Amino acid sequence: MKDSQQFELRLPSDFSLEAGRWYDTPDKVERDEHMAKVTKAYVKENGCLNAELFMQLARWKSPRLTGRAARNTEQEIEEMTRMALSAKTERCRIACLTGLEGVGWPMASVILHFCHRDRYPILDVRALGTLGVKTKPAYNLDFWVAYIGFCRDKAKQYKASMRSFDRALWGYSYHGALIRCVISWVFLNAVPAVCLVSIAPHSAMCRLPSLTPSACAANKSRYKF
Repeated sequence: MKDSQQFELRLPSDFSLEAGRWYDTPDKVERDEHMAKVTKAYVKENGCLNAELFMQLARWKSPRLTGRAARNTEQEIEEMTRMALSAKTERCRIACLTGLEGVGWPMASVILHFCHRDRYPILDVRALGTLGVKTKPAYNLDFWVAYIGFCRDKAKQYKASMRSFDRALWGYSYHGALIRCVISWVFLNAVPAVCLVSIAPHSAMCRLPSLTPSACAANKSRYKF
């Protein structure tokens, strides 16, 4: 079985888990937290998802999933998610969820992340990139168990909820991609640094220091370009 040594957390020592800074706009974070609260409350009372919440999670993960996900009946969704959320082993939890149409490993991880009482990260190429995984891996049980263990250990180390930690993994990669894009654009087009906010009005980007050559070099080192 593979272990967590395949992962390397690439967050700088001064990294903050503040959601509004690293993940998305405050409004987007608020909507996500509301969705999580409603979903957890329903699952706690009923022990499963209904079709409406299932489709909401599918849209949240990727709008491309909704076509196939919509082929599942209400009864199938309730039965399969109830079995998954009550199963005792990781293999059974994943097997039940991936038995639904349109649910692969990443979507299954979303359901567990938002619905299970245990703490689960989300399988996403951006989050994995922050952990040093450069190419999309072949998802299997060994990889999944190692990923769960690594993220739980690191979230505990940061004294963060799994939601905050997972959001940070995704947001750090997304933020770094924005920086790479804007720095390249600025240099190629000789754009003054003062124009940065109009180029990329993302909340995180607006907090960047002036993009002088030395600042750009510092950011390149910080984000391991």
